[in-house]
Amino acid sequence: MAEHALPRVGWGDVVGMAARLMPERGIAKLTLGDLAEALKTDESAVTYWFQDAGQVLVAMAEIRNNWFLDEARSRMAKDDSQTERLRHFIELSAADHDATILIELWRLSERDEPARQARQAQADAFRRTIAGIIRAGQRTGEFGAVSPDKVALILAALISGFSITATLRDPAVTPEVMLATLLDTAEQLLGVEFGPRAD
Repeated sequence: MAEHALPRVGWGDVVGMAARLMPERGIAKLTLGDLAEALKTDESAVTYWFQDAGQVLVAMAEIRNNWFLDEARSRMAKDDSQTERLRHFIELSAADHDATILIELWRLSERDEPARQARQAQADAFRRTIAGIIRAGQRTGEFGAVSPDKVALILAALISGFSITATLRDPAVTPEVMLATLLDTAEQLLGVEFGPRAD
């Protein structure tokens, strides 16, 4: 039996092109045919990797979420305290506040089960990271006797809410306002002072 040749475009080519097209079209209007046309290939070369545009969106969201968490862990690995780690996590969240892909994923997840599961998995990973920092900080005596999961839920919800409004260009929600509010909230919830920002 003859082996099937791989298509001329790869998985990453499809996801990369979708990342370029989605901001102007949205996932609702983006088709696999659009991606094939933009990649100058047959639609079968795209359907080899993905069955519908929703699967492409899920892949984009997972890549972005994994990048964020990897970047956060890399930065936090250099910190000496859990207080510094939490501050860097919050700072990165405010700096990387574009929620375009997540907004599309949330919209799709209302009617698509794989998208719903992907959104939930990403939210869980985000909250677990915050809660893990808090638990470690409680062991070192840096944070007060609070529920790590509850504080993580509050901070994650604030980050998501601010990211949405910032992405929608709400003039009242700048990255600076987002960062200051998140740090103030974390200080109040955890009984800690982050101190002046180190440039």
